[in-house]
Amino acid sequence: LLPLLRELGIHRVHLDASASREHQHFAYSVDQVNAILRELPCAATIHVWPSPFVVRELLLRSEDSVLIHADSPPGALEQALVVAGPHATGLIIDAPEVLDHSLQMCKRHALLNLTILCIPIATRGTPPSRWALELLATLQGLRKQLPANCQLGLDGGVSRDTFSRIAGFGLNAIVVGSILFDNPASLASIGSNYRWMTSSAHCRQ
Repeated sequence: LLPLLRELGIHRVHLDASASREHQHFAYSVDQVNAILRELPCAATIHVWPSPFVVRELLLRSEDSVLIHADSPPGALEQALVVAGPHATGLIIDAPEVLDHSLQMCKRHALLNLTILCIPIATRGTPPSRWALELLATLQGLRKQLPANCQLGLDGGVSRDTFSRIAGFGLNAIVVGSILFDNPASLASIGSNYRWMTSSAHCRQ
């Protein structure tokens, strides 16, 4: 995939990182992420979970950023944002019960990104959840509750069948996984959209 990223001029790649062995079939280990970062020709956004303190072990470059899973206990979430320092640019939410606290955290820490994970974590090729679609339908209202420069993104549920609908919500970034890894050549056909999209490398090949 790295030659294709260079050829198309992709500017950012999304990686899922976990320190837990039980998650290694759908997320990269810390060692794998660090190896990728050494070779990656572009910036990376790294989603760390279930423990936000995975960030301590990552060999982040100046251009890399970290998204912390918002279902971490509030105290741990605060600490992880401090540990990650300037690399901690945002949160990932995957359930309605963490939304209000996540909005507060975005304001308190002047975070630059709030990403909606719209499928169950560790799954792929499934459609967006009803909760995520309902939240996306109120996107303009959600923006008003965030800092002015905080971007909204979506991770998961992107397929050839759902891409047009999801793109129509006006998100700042869309993470694509299955649509890319099931057919890498498809990246070229939607490459013009990559000014505002990120590509996901969460599926081990």
